Amino acid sequence: MPERQKILLVEDDQADAGVLLRLLGESSGADYGLVHKETLGDACLHVGEERVAAILLDITLPDSTGVDTVRTMITAAGPEIPIIVLTGGSDPTVPIDCIEAGAQDYLRKDELDGGSLRRAVRFGVGRLRAGRFR
Repeated sequence: MPERQKILLVEDDQADAGVLLRLLGESSGADYGLVHKETLGDACLHVGEERVAAILLDITLPDSTGVDTVRTMITAAGPEIPIIVLTGGSDPTVPIDCIEAGAQDYLRKDELDGGSLRRAVRFGVGRLRAGRFR
């Protein structure tokens, strides 16, 4: 049996992480393993050591905020790993800035459900498999 692909969740808020991990567990079934890191630094170290299929990235972390978080993660992970930005913020320019910086998708935490999360991960990984990077 092939090893399950891993999704990296980078989220510092324990309550949000719990919800996201539950949604991922419900929505991804046996297709993905889940790895959780609380800081950008830890996430960057992780992708340097272990391959992941996709990254769910909160852009408000203790060691980085905003679009710079996306840029740093892309530098660490490489352009072929889809990054899906998660945020609770309401600034309408942030999603555009994150996509322009190289994120594959942008999801607001307060609008998130298992279906939208599953779709974002599936499409991001699908683009990777099809060779369509940023």
